[in-house]
Amino acid sequence: MMISYLFNTELNINLILNYLFKKVELLKKASGMLWIFTVGSF
Repeated sequence: MMISYLFNTELNINLILNYLFKKVELLKKASGMLWIFTVGSF
């Protein structure tokens, strides 16, 4: 019981980290495009 709980917790942490990583990557891409767009408009 405890082992499966720990396993599930680890799995959840991995999923959360993966999710956050993807969000950060998307934010980086978006801010990069925004930056290029802003610089390009000047």
